[in-house]
Parts: sequence; structure tokens; C-alpha cells
Amino acid sequence: MKERYIYLHINPSDGVCFYVGKGTANPAGKTADTVYHRAYAYVNRNSDWHKIVNAHGFIVEIAEGGIYTDEEASEAEKRWVNEHWDSGRLVNRTRGGCGISGYVFPRHIVERLVALRRPKISGEHSHCSRPLYAYAAKTGKLIARFVSHKAACDSLCINAISIAKALRRPSHHAAEYLFYAEDQGPQVEPVLETSFYRPQPVCQLDKSGQVLRTFPTIKDAGVHSGTPAASISNCCWGKQKTAGGFRWRFASVTAPSPSESRPAPARGAAPS
Repeated sequence: MKERYIYLHINPSDGVCFYVGKGTANPAGKTADTVYHRAYAYVNRNSDWHKIVNAHGFIVEIAEGGIYTDEEASEAEKRWVNEHWDSGRLVNRTRGGCGISGYVFPRHIVERLVALRRPKISGEHSHCSRPLYAYAAKTGKLIARFVSHKAACDSLCINAISIAKALRRPSHHAAEYLFYAEDQGPQVEPVLETSFYRPQPVCQLDKSGQVLRTFPTIKDAGVHSGTPAASISNCCWGKQKTAGGFRWRFASVTAPSPSESRPAPARGAAPS
């Protein structure tokens, strides 16, 4: 039978107890915070407790141990709460004994939860590694097929969480794009071989067009230059002229001569 204990949380600024709780000791623990895990935990605390801890922190004091039944632990908790209740400093919402220790779900609830658990299919890809398609939200035109969320994130400079949410939304919308997994469609346009996107090197140029440095990806260019990756991406796709005081283009794109007006490459297609 596991040992129960009563713990106090002390405000370091004035040495006054502001919370009384109970927990179950872990005999396999090596340190105080692992043996008395609940006493040191930050989760499942009320807002008043967090206000005091955020301002002052807290000190753990084990008030009583050697308790081996829930009934005895509840009575001991009530006794300690009542002892400190008149100070007016406790943030406990009740006078103790209301916590649930070692609650066991009824059998029918457990069976229902097990039935709802989706079985893992052998060889199944994780959600974020599945290929997906990006379409322009305004025109509905296919932009690219990406091998994973990360590839789409690096290319389009969109947060991966936003892409994951778009795949679950009925609208499939995130930023300027529509995202569909391979099994979702719509695939009204044929997927070109060049649309299987891989991150491309980018060149940093001065305003006269001289190449200053080449980076393996847009993300790396943003990290080393201090320029937002989204702005660099916009320059590479012809949506803006400069970013961070520099011009940017894909390394595979040949710089046009002053007399030429080269159109920007179709977004998602590999520049040539």
C-alpha cells in the first residue's frame, strides 16, 4: 500500500503557509521532487496559487507522512487546512478532503475509451510526413506538391501548425493558400514533375546585382542575414524588390540583363 502525505506551500517572502495539499509518495524516487511529486508540481493549481508563485515562488514542507488510506489522508488534510484557515492567507478553495486520490475509472468507461482509440496501421506515415498539395487561394491553381509539412513550411514560410490546422478545416485555408492532403483532393490539375518541391539555394545581391553570398535555403538566409524569411521568399518569387536592404533570387535563376524583363517563375515550380 502506497504512503500518503500532507504538504504545505510556504511563501518565501514572509514564511506564511498559503496552500495545503495531499499526495501519494513515490518509493522509487531518488530526490525530494520525485518522491513527493505532487508537492512540487505546478499543474492543476488554481489561479490564486499561480499568482503567488509567479510573484514569490514557494517552499515545500512535508507536514505529515505515514498515512496509508485515503480516508486518513482526507482527515489529515482537513486538520491542517483548519489550522491555517484563520490566517486568511490560504488559497485552498475548500477546507480539505475534496481531492480524489488514485481514482479508478469504471470498467465500462475504460472499455469505451479503448474502443475509441484508433488502431495504428502497420507502416503508416505520421501526419506531418504525409505529402500534401498547395493551391493559390484566389485562383485555385496548383502551386506545388510537397513531400511533408516541413517542406511546405520552409518553402512558403508558413507556420507548420497553421498548415496542420488548414488540413482539418472545411475551408482548407491558411494565409494565401489552400492545403490538401493526398487523400483529400482536389487534384483538378496534373501534378508536374517540377512541382515536387525541394528547398532551393538563394543568392543575396547588392542593389547593383552583384552576388554577395549564397545560402542553401531561404530559412538559412533569414537566420544569417537577420532578414525575415517571408520577405526573402517574396523577393525570390517577384512579389517585392528588396528585403533587408538587399536583393534576393534563387541560385538557379539566371540574372537578367538590364535590357531584359524576365517574368518571375511560377510559384512552386523549380526555376530554370
